[in-house]
Amino acid sequence: MSTETCINSNDSNNNNCIINADNSNDKSSIRQFYANKSVFITGASGFIGKILLLKLLVSCPDIGQIYVLMRPKNDVSSNKRLSAMLSAVPFQYALNDDDPRKKKVVPIEGDITRPGLGFSDADRALVTDTVSVVFHCAASIKFDAPL
Repeated sequence: MSTETCINSNDSNNNNCIINADNSNDKSSIRQFYANKSVFITGASGFIGKILLLKLLVSCPDIGQIYVLMRPKNDVSSNKRLSAMLSAVPFQYALNDDDPRKKKVVPIEGDITRPGLGFSDADRALVTDTVSVVFHCAASIKFDAPL
């Protein structure tokens, strides 16, 4: 038996699904690849990063930890920003508030504009020792920033 998660369907036939995840017992090669692997994502709070994060959570149930680079912003900690993000669009359509998959997402405080991504020594060691896959989705919208 399979179940489907369809986000933003405009009709009952799910013809306009953004994400259509089949959670059957059949393991795809992608699911197998990510099983028990940890991932690091920069830009997870942006458009592409959110969709990537959601797709990994929905489609790869056996994925390990997903570390996301997140900076504090406007006196809001990276933990609070992550919690708010996981409770908003598009996550609210696919994951319940108490969904255990949300616990796989761990914020790493940093900033892409700082040397070494602004990692603490402990966070740098954590990422380099445990992460198998890195997705760099971050960008700066400061077009006059030095290269």
